[in-house]
Order: sequence, then C-alpha cells, then structure tokens
Amino acid sequence: MSYTASAEKALDFHVESYKLRIEYVTKQFDRMWNRFQLLLGIDTALVALIFTPLTQKRFSTAVFASLGFVVSLFWFLIGAEDKFLVEVYREQLRRETSQLKTLLDLPDYVGVGDTDAATAVRRDLLQFRFHRASITRLVVIVPLLLLIGFGVLVLLAAFGVI
Repeated sequence: MSYTASAEKALDFHVESYKLRIEYVTKQFDRMWNRFQLLLGIDTALVALIFTPLTQKRFSTAVFASLGFVVSLFWFLIGAEDKFLVEVYREQLRRETSQLKTLLDLPDYVGVGDTDAATAVRRDLLQFRFHRASITRLVVIVPLLLLIGFGVLVLLAAFGVI
C-alpha cells in the first residue's frame, strides 16, 4: 500500500470519527435538555405545592420539601454525569479536530462548538457567554440550588419552624 493510500485511509477514518463524535455530543445535549425540562417541571410543581395554602400546612410542607429534596438530589447526580459526558465528548472532538487540522493543513480552522476561539461575534446585553454559568453548567447549578433550598425547608419543617 502506498503512502498516499494510507494517508487517504487515515483521513477518511478521522472524518468519519469526527462525524460520529459530533453525533454523540448532539444526542447527549438532546437527552440532557429533555431531562432538565422534565425535572425542572417536577421541582416547580413541588415548590408550588409547598407554597399553596393547604390544610395541615406543616405536614404538606415537610412531605413536598422531602420529595423536592430527593428529586433535586437525583437531578443533581444526573446533571453532574451529563456535564461530565459533554466534557468528555468535547475533549474527544478537540483532539479529532486537531488531528484533522494537521492532516488537511488547516491551521486556522475553528472546530464546532469552540467558544474559546477568537470570534467577530459581538457580546452585548442581549447576547453573551458567562462561562461560570454556561448552559452546560446550569444542568448542575440549578438542581444544586434547589437541593439546598429543599434541604433548608426540610430542616425548618423538622424543627417546627414552618
């Protein structure tokens, strides 16, 4: 097999691998946001039930806060794993992009989803990227905040404060 045929096979492999990795990360985002929406809806309903006037307020607050705590803990664990998987897939894409840039001699190519690369996109009040609270971090931040909130409500209900 000649060098050219070998290089062509390597290039074909990397292109197919890149496509597969893009598909993986896209599907992971789809699954992640479907779970986020479902669990946000459940936690929102539980918060609404806690603050809805009911008879036996103390009992219902403790029950709904406990349910919210469990759901939020579950959501937090899933969100942390989702974020981890997204980071793994992104790192694989970065490596694949680097190899393709070398093989195709495209040093200025910016890979899909590379938000750290220099860009001409203007940042202003209506469009920006806040890295510390990026959309992929929100899948962990939101359930963590709800977990803390429900935990406080459980403790307050357990000590008869509410």
